[in-house]
Amino acid sequence: MQANYDVNFNTDANAKYKYGFIGTEWDQGGCIGPSGQRTGPASVREAMQLAWGYVRDNRIFDIESNRVVDLNDMMIKDFGNIDDYIVTDWEYSNDRITENVSKVIAEGFTPVVVGGDCSIHYPSVRAVHNACEGNIGVIYMDAHCDFYNDLRKYGNLSHGHPCGNIMKLPRVNGDNVIHFGIRAYEKPEFYDYIVNHGSHVMTPQTFYKLGIAESAKEALAILKKNTEKFVISLDIDVFEAAVAPGSAGPEVGGYSSYDLQEFLKILAPEAAGFVITEVNQTTDFNKHTAILAAKLFNDFMIYNYAANSGNWRR
Repeated sequence: MQANYDVNFNTDANAKYKYGFIGTEWDQGGCIGPSGQRTGPASVREAMQLAWGYVRDNRIFDIESNRVVDLNDMMIKDFGNIDDYIVTDWEYSNDRITENVSKVIAEGFTPVVVGGDCSIHYPSVRAVHNACEGNIGVIYMDAHCDFYNDLRKYGNLSHGHPCGNIMKLPRVNGDNVIHFGIRAYEKPEFYDYIVNHGSHVMTPQTFYKLGIAESAKEALAILKKNTEKFVISLDIDVFEAAVAPGSAGPEVGGYSSYDLQEFLKILAPEAAGFVITEVNQTTDFNKHTAILAAKLFNDFMIYNYAANSGNWRR
């Protein structure tokens, strides 16, 4: 694996809190919308550099919380990009994604994965699932349901399938899955799928009625109920289309960057991994979408680290 940019921070292997950043340029699974999600890892890595350039003496000022974070016990290792694919063999390629994310976990790192098209959610979450013995929760953040059972043209591993495939994993129960951000219109059988699996829906309408804090409280209760871990899987089209122009499947009626970043800051301290997909540099305007994804990744790692290490300083 080789990265065009890297987000390495602190090479001390004794650091207690370790985050493994890994990219996948796989976008063969995209069957609707513009191609080009393979550009996501490079553009997001580049956008992430700005924040880490402000580190001084292993400390960074988080302006939004008015606190300085001591980063001495935090390590980020960039594992590069997964490049072992066969474009005509989606099963082989999915297995290689699971294999590489599993290696990141086996080395003691919390996985932070950037795609790539939306199909990579399934093999990435599968790696977390396979690494533990208990049930796992999943908050699947997407404008679309993504649980087609089959598409004749594309088999069952396209970007229309990942949430459905995740829910078929042996230790993923519907009661611990949140379909977050789905909106507009879908096939009526998708409603039946949700009802039959007992999973939870949190639309933008629900979110804005409850507010950020109450939505996060409700989400955590679902994700942590009789589970060992939970994962955050985010397709960038969960945001309002105008906020994320570099998306493969934009939909109106989504979230603002402020609201969702504050929501994710509450979830981040307890999450076991974070996946972001569908950042498309070829349709992005002034790198807005890459900058958005980069902020979410940086927030995830810093808030997960700071909350668990206690290294906030006024």
